[in-house]
Amino acid sequence: MDIIFDVDFYCKIANSSRQNRSKEQKELIKEMVIFCRDNLRGLTTEELIERIAICAKEEIIKWYPWNVKNEDAIAINIGFYSEAAVMAGLSFDFDTLFKKSFIYYIENIDILESKKMQIQNTIENDTNESDKPRFRDAFESEILGNLTRRYGSISNADADALEKECLYYATDMCLEFYDKSGGILPKDWSEHIFNEVCAVFDKHFSGKYNKAICEIQHIALMSSLDFAREKVRKYYNRP
Repeated sequence: MDIIFDVDFYCKIANSSRQNRSKEQKELIKEMVIFCRDNLRGLTTEELIERIAICAKEEIIKWYPWNVKNEDAIAINIGFYSEAAVMAGLSFDFDTLFKKSFIYYIENIDILESKKMQIQNTIENDTNESDKPRFRDAFESEILGNLTRRYGSISNADADALEKECLYYATDMCLEFYDKSGGILPKDWSEHIFNEVCAVFDKHFSGKYNKAICEIQHIALMSSLDFAREKVRKYYNRP
């Protein structure tokens, strides 16, 4: 979109508005704070910026759809959600959050709906697996730490390196589950653990590794647990 705007100017206006909220606006922001705490907690900064832009456009469409490309309307709603995010403890820098969200909205104004659909599909997929625990958050720090220790930086890991870590980490977690469950590892649990590992790789390395290859190798490796243990031991240089 070729929209000419002065983000610093609108940020100043947004800051000024924060000091002069009406009673109705304060109540609205309180509701937005609850929304942010319930729905936006745990997001990366980039994800938070994207969600704020999406929410702002939804608000504009709800009340005055003819203004989706009006900088004043954009600034007002970005300001509301940025303030709510700060009050919810999701960010400590209103100005940076406002400016980045405002710019993101302008640059992606015509594709925000498709981005919302992608997010909803992800949430639905997570919900479909709600009968099993979500391991990906615990897996994430370990996987990134493993790659950093092995390659100096996760950015140094090529496709082969990523696929090996995906394969052996998933196998390691399946073996740990097997041991802790008294020698039981149902197929659906093995698949769930593998998919939770891949969720981490999809988040950080989408398009940089081949999930299908990892899955085929994982299934083959898990067919012999003793062999799998030995491969994992060697990969992680364990005694």
